Amino acid sequence: MGLLYVDQIPMSSHTAKVLEFKVDSQATVFYLDDLGRLFKNRIKLLRKSVKVKAFKLNIRSQVTYLTDGASRNLYFEDRNLSAGSHRVLDFSFTGTGEVIYKDDIGRLWKMGQLLSN
Repeated sequence: MGLLYVDQIPMSSHTAKVLEFKVDSQATVFYLDDLGRLFKNRIKLLRKSVKVKAFKLNIRSQVTYLTDGASRNLYFEDRNLSAGSHRVLDFSFTGTGEVIYKDDIGRLWKMGQLLSN
């Protein structure tokens, strides 16, 4: 994609390119750069050494993101959503904004609770 500007103000650094961005109803800008860093406006959300692979906003503008970690790789805001010792592969939201996701052995989870084996 490239660099990201809001009202002619640079949001992203010139050393990395923005891959994807989303704007919520409050005009908050979330973006993912090509170094795997996730930002809320200009503030980096994740301080760990893992990279963010994907992110989505729910209907309440809460951010959920998937990292490249081996396990414990799904985060809802600052909360880690567990799939036990398994890796989360994909996620989406319910109509009320709760996170549902599948792990690498096909189990379905909702907000950290196992729904099906």
